[in-house]
Amino acid sequence: MKQFHIDYTAASEIDPILKEKELDDWSELFRLKDPRFFDNMPNAHAELIGVPLLSAWLPIEVNEDYAVAERNPYYFKVDAAGQQLPYIDRLWMDRPYADFGERHQIMMWTEELDYFWGAAGAIPIMMENQENGDYTARMYSTPAGTYFNLNLTYDDPQWRELVWQNEFRWAIDHAINKSEIVDEVHQGLAALPKDETPTETTREYSPAKANALLDGIGMTSRDSDGYRLGLDGNSFEIAIDSHTNPDYIKAIELIIPQLKEVGIKASLKVFENTAMGPRMSNNETQANFQWGSGNMWSLYVGAKDYLPSRVWGPLWLNWQNGLEPAEEPPEWIKPLYEIWDRVVSNPPGSAETQKAFDELYAYHQDLAVRIPIQYGWSVPHYISNKIGNVTTWAWHHGQWQTWIVRYFK
Repeated sequence: MKQFHIDYTAASEIDPILKEKELDDWSELFRLKDPRFFDNMPNAHAELIGVPLLSAWLPIEVNEDYAVAERNPYYFKVDAAGQQLPYIDRLWMDRPYADFGERHQIMMWTEELDYFWGAAGAIPIMMENQENGDYTARMYSTPAGTYFNLNLTYDDPQWRELVWQNEFRWAIDHAINKSEIVDEVHQGLAALPKDETPTETTREYSPAKANALLDGIGMTSRDSDGYRLGLDGNSFEIAIDSHTNPDYIKAIELIIPQLKEVGIKASLKVFENTAMGPRMSNNETQANFQWGSGNMWSLYVGAKDYLPSRVWGPLWLNWQNGLEPAEEPPEWIKPLYEIWDRVVSNPPGSAETQKAFDELYAYHQDLAVRIPIQYGWSVPHYISNKIGNVTTWAWHHGQWQTWIVRYFK
């Protein structure tokens, strides 16, 4: 991997590869070549074909339409009888993997697919068609949640003048009716942050409090449609970006009228799944709706969800990582780094680590840049009845590993 790392290889040698592969930075190339990022089929890409991997299956063909992987003959895990895993010899994955539309639903009904997981909105119709498609629907939980994120580094003075004020972000938090989103989007199969976890809470739904906060920071002038003007007297609007997950789209479609109720104009822009990541990394989004790890990482110290990230501070993230374009965070953001240093410098599970986590959660509760919408939602997984050793319960993110012991009956 040294040949792809800027500390060990001259830029003059790396730059031609970046140009050939249409990449912007050496770190993108490094991640592309790093086999540690191939942990399951959705991460399959052509660069990993022929690379020695520790995964249960090895990618042998990858294109825009599908990916194929075959079992790793050197895989290191065995079952109780000493038989090498995995049992299934070959995997075929339709692409794009994150297709939340009707295509994968139909492919399950016609038995063209043996498995997929999907959006909550399709649960009723998928449950109705289990017998016809010869599959079983299973609900696997996740301790993660979804967040409404405001990008604090978006390059617009008027935007920053407002979103850098705590009161503005608190007002947005108060304006969003999380209970409605849980009921309408997740069929009630999720919990509100305040009910699910002590690590993050959300402000109560209160248009009255939201209006008072917005009035208090000077957003008192409105246009002819009743929308509040910015502090400079010009129109103000929050452009919310989403990828094609219908659960996210429906949630945003509920949030837009909720914000309108307190005089904030908002709009939805939908992008292909492959476009959302680059848009966030390039600081092109004002706001977005994304899943977040949230409190699930409090069990260990391997994730930095609470430091500036591409969803709410990409220029500060670049500053942290020594990348460009970058911007040094303001003083009121920097305490997050100091708190995080104490998280990672103490033993996991220690009193010192827990104290640092508590400070981190409290600081974020005050920041309200990642507004938690719900936690612990149940994710529908649809699995062909031809497959055996299917767990009746699993964590959504952990169930991928159970495929090594599944087999065709």
